[in-house]
Amino acid sequence: MIHSSGQKITLIDSSIAGISGDMLLGALVDAGGNKVKIKINKLAEIIPEFLADCKEINIDFEEVNRSGIQATRIGINIHEHIHHREGKTLMDALNRILPEVDLHSPKEASNFAINALKTLIRTEAAVHNEPFDHVHLHEAGSADTIIDVAGIAIALDSLGVFNSKIYGTPPSIGGGIIKIDHGTYPVPPPATTRILRDYDIPFKGGPVEKELVTPTGISILANLVTEFVTVYPAMTIKTEGYGAGKYEFHGIPNVTRVIVGNSVTQKFYEDEIIILETNVDDVTGEVLGYTMNKLLQYGALDVSYLNTVTKKNRPGYLISVISKPKDSVKLASILFEETGTLGIRTIPGIKRLILNRSVERIAITVDGKEFHVGIKIGKDSEDNILTLKPEFEDLKEIADEIGEPIKNISDIALKAASEKFGTELPMKHQEDKE
Repeated sequence: MIHSSGQKITLIDSSIAGISGDMLLGALVDAGGNKVKIKINKLAEIIPEFLADCKEINIDFEEVNRSGIQATRIGINIHEHIHHREGKTLMDALNRILPEVDLHSPKEASNFAINALKTLIRTEAAVHNEPFDHVHLHEAGSADTIIDVAGIAIALDSLGVFNSKIYGTPPSIGGGIIKIDHGTYPVPPPATTRILRDYDIPFKGGPVEKELVTPTGISILANLVTEFVTVYPAMTIKTEGYGAGKYEFHGIPNVTRVIVGNSVTQKFYEDEIIILETNVDDVTGEVLGYTMNKLLQYGALDVSYLNTVTKKNRPGYLISVISKPKDSVKLASILFEETGTLGIRTIPGIKRLILNRSVERIAITVDGKEFHVGIKIGKDSEDNILTLKPEFEDLKEIADEIGEPIKNISDIALKAASEKFGTELPMKHQEDKE
């Protein structure tokens, strides 16, 4: 298929083993995110200046292997006296830290980081029925949370991701039972469940009995992804990276994957169809004609009959119906009811290349008289006109009225349409003129 590079796109794939803040940060660094701004004389040194009781932070990037996949693991060593902070304390610190970081897109990066942290704090407040400013964050109350959201903002900024469309896959959330400060809960814990609900994020269970999606990770995902997909979009890859989780799972690579590239623009439009087929050997031509008209009336895209030989060497017909998926059950019912067939083959998931179709009426002059003809126009995705075809019924009326061959009327209409829309005559008609 003819295609060309389109806009920049990013895909965050957490379908393998979920997502946490440190896993996504590792994946972005592995894909080429700026380590220097995160580790050296930047984020690691800025945070202790603005976050009380945080004395020192060391950030390391380690290459590890997770079930055969080379990935980057973020190592964070924090010297802090308290781990449970109020939401307001973290938010105030983040607002003071971000202006100190050199960013290419400071507005977009800061908005993302602030909104991600707000989502986390707001959700914890709702779950525990506490005010936003004074909710006590337990697992998420450490400086580690600021490192995650601010570090990811820096990495995204250095990769130019804020200028791209960001896709995500439904995350695998894991399973089983976990112990948190408030007690024992099934996976996912309440905060994660609420964010999945509030942001309408699709997800799936498994593949192991561990917590694979953290509240921080899903807060970040909720504020980054513009569309969740189960199948990767058509794209070319510029860079990719893998971020490793803490644990090694047997047979399952504990990684989050990030892919940055460009969308692929298809020259033609594409949709999905279903083909319905059945063989009949005891149906009259009158019934076949009636059935075709009824199928088309109820949404069939096309209907065709082919002569064939059926069982017991009987002459018969192969009926083939092209249907949109949503119409296939109704059209199959019509085939059963009108032909008496006992079985219909369905061929699902067929892709069809199509043009964008429209009809415009133009004026033509034949034998000194003016008529109007509908012209069917077919355009590709780049708005190029590839086909022009006059409406047959309009040609027929003109031919009957003035007594001219319908082919001559068609040639006149095609020439007028070609001049009006600035396209060349189709090759067949050019040859007819020579």
